Amino acid sequence: MAFRTHVGRPMDLRLGSNRLIIGFTVVAAIAALAVMVTGGITDVWVAPVHTFLIWALVREVDPDHDWAALGAAFFAALWVIVGQEVPSAMAVLALVAAARLVLNSTGRRPLTSDLIGLAMLGSAAAYSAEGWVAGFGLALAIYIDDRLAAVPRVRSVIAASVTALGASAVATLTNAIPKPFPEIRPLLALVLGGLALLAIIREPPEPLSATDSRRRTLDLGSEEIVAEISVRLEKGRLHASRTLVGVILFLAALLAGEEAIGLVPAAVGYALALGAGERDRLARRAG
Repeated sequence: MAFRTHVGRPMDLRLGSNRLIIGFTVVAAIAALAVMVTGGITDVWVAPVHTFLIWALVREVDPDHDWAALGAAFFAALWVIVGQEVPSAMAVLALVAAARLVLNSTGRRPLTSDLIGLAMLGSAAAYSAEGWVAGFGLALAIYIDDRLAAVPRVRSVIAASVTALGASAVATLTNAIPKPFPEIRPLLALVLGGLALLAIIREPPEPLSATDSRRRTLDLGSEEIVAEISVRLEKGRLHASRTLVGVILFLAALLAGEEAIGLVPAAVGYALALGAGERDRLARRAG
């Protein structure tokens, strides 16, 4: 029996971009294995994981441009294979989940089982500084998604609270939050802060992509029918998703200290997403 979720989504292999990212991930795995065998560098085994996760993250903050997500995935693969640091996969996964929730790219509200799983993810990811920021950001995403929905639900507020408390508890128990405040990487923090500010003050162009869900109930007066209707993503939700991701990345860069260098692939992907939006804006004005 298939696991039912309103947050996850299957990989539609009819889409060329999905086939390409699977190919990128396989190539990254082969390259990582080759480096491990020939160079003895064991940390590169995470290359395929981060290749896929960075692609997934950029797809949520820029659903209209496949090239931005694929370019970010390619960069992430090279970044890991040459031996650079990366944050924990769980931290990036929590960030992907936060972006997806706020954007509501699946077109469905989270199930109770989804909320439980998200609370567990946000808490479990918080064993590092960037993981705590991502976990707390996921708690905010659950709350923001609920506030943007037509009918708010108490269960979402409870899940957001549990996620925030769980992430903070794990961060405390594992000493993830540095004491004293770490020495930051100024250039990276400045770039991420600038990108986050750009995302806040610049609304994205109207998205052209549709949500995953095509099923809508139509009330015809005497009866109700379920129809297949393409529903576009909401511009306001895309703006909120980009803003949240930008702020999370900026705060993670401040708290992670020297280890913030691992956020570079996510920063590159985020910059590509914002750049693609600005390019679209200029193209639509010119057209």
